[in-house]
Amino acid sequence: MAQLDPKLMEVLHQLRKYRNKWVHVNDPWNDTDILEHPEQYEQELEEMALLATRKRRQILYENQWV
Repeated sequence: MAQLDPKLMEVLHQLRKYRNKWVHVNDPWNDTDILEHPEQYEQELEEMALLATRKRRQILYENQWV
């Protein structure tokens, strides 16, 4: 099992929690806010996607046996 840096594990946990917020929605039909302010959500999603991509590359380059 590959050992990951504790700071990296913390970021991965943050990404997992963010993903779960989108996947496990309490009230899926209540989408008024996202329809009224899509730019806020687009920017947030873009930032998290870039972070996830950077961390995925970090994991692959540092731990090639993962």
